[in-house]
Amino acid sequence: MNPRKRQGEILKLLEREGGAKVTDLGRHFSVSEVTIRKDLEKLEAEGGIFKGHGGAFLKDVPEKSSGFSFEKTENVYEKQAIGRAAEHLIENRDTLIIDSGTTTMELANEINQAKNLIIITNSVPAALRLANIPSIEIHITGGEVNANSLAVAGPQAADFFESIHVDKLFLSAIGLSFKTGLVYSETDSAIVKKAMIQAAEQVYLLLDSSKFEKKSFSPIGAIEVLDFVITDSGISPANREALEKMGIEVIIANRGFAGTDSDQTGS
Repeated sequence: MNPRKRQGEILKLLEREGGAKVTDLGRHFSVSEVTIRKDLEKLEAEGGIFKGHGGAFLKDVPEKSSGFSFEKTENVYEKQAIGRAAEHLIENRDTLIIDSGTTTMELANEINQAKNLIIITNSVPAALRLANIPSIEIHITGGEVNANSLAVAGPQAADFFESIHVDKLFLSAIGLSFKTGLVYSETDSAIVKKAMIQAAEQVYLLLDSSKFEKKSFSPIGAIEVLDFVITDSGISPANREALEKMGIEVIIANRGFAGTDSDQTGS
Protein backbone atom coordinates (compact mmCIF):
# COMPACT_ATOMS: atom_id res chain seq x y z
CA MET A 1 0.00 0.00 0.00
CA ASN A 2 1.44 3.38 -0.97
CA PRO A 3 1.81 6.04 1.77
CA ARG A 4 -1.03 8.26 0.53
CA LYS A 5 -3.51 5.39 0.44
CA ARG A 6 -2.39 4.19 3.87
CA GLN A 7 -2.80 7.70 5.29
CA GLY A 8 -6.32 7.79 3.88
CA GLU A 9 -7.08 4.45 5.53
CA ILE A 10 -5.63 5.70 8.84
CA LEU A 11 -7.88 8.74 8.69
CA LYS A 12 -10.92 6.56 8.00
CA LEU A 13 -10.01 4.37 10.96
CA LEU A 14 -9.66 7.39 13.25
CA GLU A 15 -13.01 8.71 12.05
CA ARG A 16 -14.52 5.39 13.08
CA GLU A 17 -12.67 4.90 16.38
CA GLY A 18 -11.80 8.42 17.57
CA GLY A 19 -8.16 7.47 18.24
CA ALA A 20 -5.57 4.72 18.00
CA LYS A 21 -2.16 3.73 19.31
CA VAL A 22 0.92 3.86 17.05
CA THR A 23 1.69 0.23 17.90
CA ASP A 24 -1.80 -0.90 16.88
CA LEU A 25 -1.66 1.08 13.65
CA GLY A 26 1.71 -0.44 12.76
CA ARG A 27 0.38 -3.91 13.38
CA HIS A 28 -2.84 -3.21 11.48
CA PHE A 29 -1.05 -1.93 8.37
CA SER A 30 1.98 -4.27 8.68
CA VAL A 31 4.50 -1.41 8.71
CA SER A 32 6.99 -0.09 11.25
CA GLU A 33 6.10 2.42 13.96
CA VAL A 34 8.53 4.85 12.31
CA THR A 35 6.46 4.67 9.12
CA ILE A 36 3.23 5.20 11.05
CA ARG A 37 4.66 8.22 12.84
CA LYS A 38 5.58 9.76 9.47
CA ASP A 39 2.03 9.12 8.25
CA LEU A 40 0.62 10.77 11.37
CA GLU A 41 2.93 13.78 11.00
CA LYS A 42 1.62 14.22 7.46
CA LEU A 43 -2.02 13.95 8.58
CA GLU A 44 -1.43 16.33 11.48
CA ALA A 45 0.15 18.89 9.13
CA GLU A 46 -3.00 18.69 7.00
CA GLY A 47 -5.09 19.53 10.07
CA GLY A 48 -7.24 16.40 10.38
CA ILE A 49 -5.73 14.87 13.53
CA PHE A 50 -3.59 15.65 16.53
CA LYS A 51 -0.93 13.44 18.06
CA GLY A 52 -0.85 12.49 21.72
CA HIS A 53 1.35 10.28 23.85
CA GLY A 54 1.86 7.10 21.82
CA GLY A 55 -1.09 7.61 19.50
CA ALA A 56 -3.24 9.87 17.38
CA PHE A 57 -6.72 11.28 17.79
CA LEU A 58 -9.26 12.76 15.41
CA LYS A 59 -9.77 16.50 15.89
CA ASP A 60 -13.53 16.18 15.49
CA VAL A 61 -14.87 12.96 16.99
CA PRO A 62 -18.01 11.76 15.16
CA GLU A 63 -21.20 12.47 17.12
CA LYS A 64 -21.98 8.85 17.87
CA SER A 65 -18.43 7.56 18.24
CA SER A 66 -18.02 5.49 21.39
CA GLY A 67 -15.19 3.10 20.59
CA PHE A 68 -11.63 3.79 21.65
CA SER A 69 -9.86 0.71 20.29
CA PHE A 70 -9.82 -1.76 17.46
CA GLU A 71 -11.90 -4.15 19.53
CA LYS A 72 -15.66 -4.11 19.10
CA THR A 73 -17.39 -2.52 22.05
CA GLU A 74 -19.25 -5.16 24.05
CA ASN A 75 -22.85 -4.79 25.23
CA VAL A 76 -23.27 -1.68 23.09
CA TYR A 77 -27.09 -1.57 23.28
CA GLU A 78 -27.04 -1.88 27.05
CA LYS A 79 -24.46 0.90 27.28
CA GLN A 80 -26.52 3.16 25.02
CA ALA A 81 -29.57 2.61 27.22
CA ILE A 82 -27.52 3.39 30.33
CA GLY A 83 -26.29 6.59 28.68
CA ARG A 84 -29.85 7.66 27.88
CA ALA A 85 -30.98 6.91 31.45
CA ALA A 86 -28.10 8.93 32.88
CA GLU A 87 -28.88 11.93 30.67
CA HIS A 88 -32.41 12.08 32.12
CA LEU A 89 -30.87 12.61 35.56
CA ILE A 90 -29.04 15.79 34.52
CA GLU A 91 -30.78 19.05 35.44
CA ASN A 92 -30.41 22.51 33.98
CA ARG A 93 -27.34 24.35 35.34
CA ASP A 94 -25.79 21.22 36.84
CA THR A 95 -22.05 21.02 37.25
CA LEU A 96 -20.85 17.55 36.24
CA ILE A 97 -17.85 15.29 35.98
CA ILE A 98 -18.02 12.77 33.16
CA ASP A 99 -15.45 10.01 33.54
CA SER A 100 -13.70 8.39 30.58
CA GLY A 101 -15.05 5.07 29.27
CA THR A 102 -17.29 3.60 26.62
CA THR A 103 -20.46 3.73 28.74
CA THR A 104 -19.90 7.29 29.94
CA MET A 105 -19.20 8.24 26.31
CA GLU A 106 -22.73 7.10 25.51
CA LEU A 107 -23.91 9.64 28.09
CA ALA A 108 -21.85 12.35 26.34
CA ASN A 109 -23.48 11.36 23.05
CA GLU A 110 -26.94 11.97 24.56
CA ILE A 111 -26.26 15.47 25.90
CA ASN A 112 -27.52 18.37 23.75
CA GLN A 113 -27.96 22.12 24.03
CA ALA A 114 -31.27 21.90 25.90
CA LYS A 115 -29.51 22.39 29.24
CA ASN A 116 -26.93 24.88 30.49
CA LEU A 117 -24.15 22.81 32.01
CA ILE A 118 -20.60 22.99 33.26
CA ILE A 119 -18.84 19.70 32.47
CA ILE A 120 -15.40 18.59 33.57
CA THR A 121 -13.96 15.46 31.99
CA ASN A 122 -10.79 13.43 31.66
CA SER A 123 -12.04 11.96 28.38
CA VAL A 124 -10.60 13.39 25.15
CA PRO A 125 -13.49 12.05 22.98
CA ALA A 126 -16.14 13.37 25.39
CA ALA A 127 -14.50 16.81 25.47
CA LEU A 128 -14.39 16.95 21.68
CA ARG A 129 -17.97 15.71 21.40
CA LEU A 130 -19.30 18.39 23.78
CA ALA A 131 -17.01 21.33 23.00
CA ASN A 132 -19.16 22.75 20.18
CA ILE A 133 -22.43 22.86 22.14
CA PRO A 134 -22.98 26.57 22.94
CA SER A 135 -24.87 26.02 26.22
CA ILE A 136 -22.12 23.82 27.70
CA GLU A 137 -18.94 25.04 29.36
CA ILE A 138 -16.46 22.19 28.94
CA HIS A 139 -13.20 21.69 30.83
CA ILE A 140 -10.63 18.91 30.35
CA THR A 141 -8.03 18.03 32.96
CA GLY A 142 -4.32 18.30 32.55
CA GLY A 143 -2.15 15.19 32.60
CA GLU A 144 -0.90 12.45 30.32
CA VAL A 145 -3.19 11.08 27.61
CA ASN A 146 -3.47 7.29 27.60
CA ALA A 147 -3.47 6.35 23.91
CA ASN A 148 -5.48 3.19 24.52
CA SER A 149 -8.38 4.67 26.51
CA LEU A 150 -8.03 8.32 25.38
CA ALA A 151 -8.27 9.25 29.06
CA VAL A 152 -6.18 11.90 30.76
CA ALA A 153 -4.51 10.20 33.71
CA GLY A 154 -1.86 10.65 36.38
CA PRO A 155 -1.26 12.87 39.40
CA GLN A 156 -1.82 16.12 37.49
CA ALA A 157 -5.33 15.03 36.53
CA ALA A 158 -6.04 13.94 40.12
CA ASP A 159 -4.84 17.31 41.43
CA PHE A 160 -7.30 19.05 39.10
CA PHE A 161 -10.26 17.22 40.62
CA GLU A 162 -9.05 17.85 44.15
CA SER A 163 -9.50 21.59 43.58
CA ILE A 164 -13.17 21.52 42.47
CA HIS A 165 -16.64 20.57 43.69
CA VAL A 166 -19.52 19.48 41.43
CA ASP A 167 -23.14 18.40 41.72
CA LYS A 168 -22.83 15.01 40.02
CA LEU A 169 -20.18 12.53 38.94
CA PHE A 170 -20.92 9.97 36.24
CA LEU A 171 -18.31 7.32 36.95
CA SER A 172 -17.13 4.29 35.00
CA ALA A 173 -15.32 1.16 36.20
CA ILE A 174 -14.23 -2.15 34.74
CA GLY A 175 -15.90 -4.02 37.55
CA LEU A 176 -17.74 -4.06 40.84
CA SER A 177 -16.98 -6.69 43.44
CA PHE A 178 -18.76 -6.89 46.77
CA LYS A 179 -15.49 -8.18 48.24
CA THR A 180 -12.99 -5.65 46.85
CA GLY A 181 -15.22 -2.73 45.84
CA LEU A 182 -14.99 -0.71 42.64
CA VAL A 183 -12.04 -1.71 40.51
CA TYR A 184 -10.00 -0.43 37.59
CA SER A 185 -7.01 -1.83 35.74
CA GLU A 186 -4.57 1.07 35.83
CA THR A 187 -3.25 2.61 39.05
CA ASP A 188 -3.05 6.17 37.68
CA SER A 189 -6.67 6.03 36.53
CA ALA A 190 -7.72 4.73 39.94
CA ILE A 191 -6.02 7.75 41.53
CA VAL A 192 -8.00 10.06 39.26
CA LYS A 193 -11.27 8.29 40.01
CA LYS A 194 -10.76 8.57 43.75
CA ALA A 195 -10.25 12.33 43.34
CA MET A 196 -13.41 12.56 41.20
CA ILE A 197 -15.44 10.79 43.87
CA GLN A 198 -14.22 13.22 46.54
CA ALA A 199 -15.19 16.18 44.33
CA ALA A 200 -18.83 15.19 43.77
CA GLU A 201 -21.99 15.74 45.79
CA GLN A 202 -23.64 12.69 44.18
CA VAL A 203 -21.90 9.71 42.54
CA TYR A 204 -23.57 7.75 39.74
CA LEU A 205 -21.86 4.58 38.55
CA LEU A 206 -22.62 3.64 34.93
CA LEU A 207 -21.98 -0.09 34.71
CA ASP A 208 -23.46 -2.77 32.49
CA SER A 209 -24.51 -5.95 34.25
CA SER A 210 -21.70 -8.08 32.78
CA LYS A 211 -19.18 -6.24 34.98
CA PHE A 212 -20.58 -7.25 38.35
CA GLU A 213 -18.31 -9.46 40.48
CA LYS A 214 -15.25 -8.67 38.34
CA LYS A 215 -11.98 -8.16 40.17
CA SER A 216 -8.85 -6.19 39.31
CA PHE A 217 -5.48 -5.13 40.64
CA SER A 218 -6.39 -1.53 41.53
CA PRO A 219 -9.44 -0.94 43.71
CA ILE A 220 -10.98 2.54 43.35
CA GLY A 221 -12.74 2.43 46.69
CA ALA A 222 -15.58 1.01 48.71
CA ILE A 223 -18.95 0.57 47.03
CA GLU A 224 -20.47 2.75 49.75
CA VAL A 225 -19.13 5.88 48.00
CA LEU A 226 -21.89 5.40 45.40
CA ASP A 227 -25.29 7.05 45.57
CA PHE A 228 -26.71 5.46 42.40
CA VAL A 229 -25.88 2.59 40.07
CA ILE A 230 -27.28 2.81 36.54
CA THR A 231 -27.21 -0.61 34.91
CA ASP A 232 -29.23 -2.86 32.58
CA SER A 233 -31.86 -5.50 33.24
CA GLY A 234 -29.25 -8.25 33.28
CA ILE A 235 -28.30 -7.43 36.87
CA SER A 236 -29.04 -10.37 39.14
CA PRO A 237 -31.70 -9.97 41.86
CA ALA A 238 -29.04 -10.78 44.46
CA ASN A 239 -26.69 -8.03 43.26
CA ARG A 240 -29.50 -5.51 43.09
CA GLU A 241 -30.67 -6.40 46.58
CA ALA A 242 -27.12 -6.16 47.94
CA LEU A 243 -26.73 -2.64 46.53
CA GLU A 244 -30.09 -1.50 47.85
CA LYS A 245 -29.30 -2.84 51.32
CA MET A 246 -26.25 -0.55 51.25
CA GLY A 247 -28.51 2.43 50.58
CA ILE A 248 -27.55 2.69 46.89
CA GLU A 249 -30.40 3.39 44.48
CA VAL A 250 -30.40 1.07 41.45
CA ILE A 251 -31.70 2.44 38.15
CA ILE A 252 -32.45 -0.15 35.49
CA ALA A 253 -32.08 1.12 31.91
CA ASN A 254 -33.75 -1.13 29.38
CA ARG A 255 -32.95 -0.76 25.69
CA GLY A 256 -36.08 1.27 25.06
CA PHE A 257 -35.45 3.62 27.98
CA ALA A 258 -37.33 6.89 27.56
CA GLY A 259 -37.17 8.26 31.09
CA THR A 260 -40.89 7.98 31.83
CA ASP A 261 -41.65 4.31 32.52
CA SER A 262 -41.60 3.64 36.28
CA ASP A 263 -40.49 0.08 35.59
CA GLN A 264 -37.15 1.45 34.44
CA THR A 265 -36.06 2.70 37.83
CA GLY A 266 -35.17 1.02 41.07
CA SER A 267 -35.93 2.10 44.61
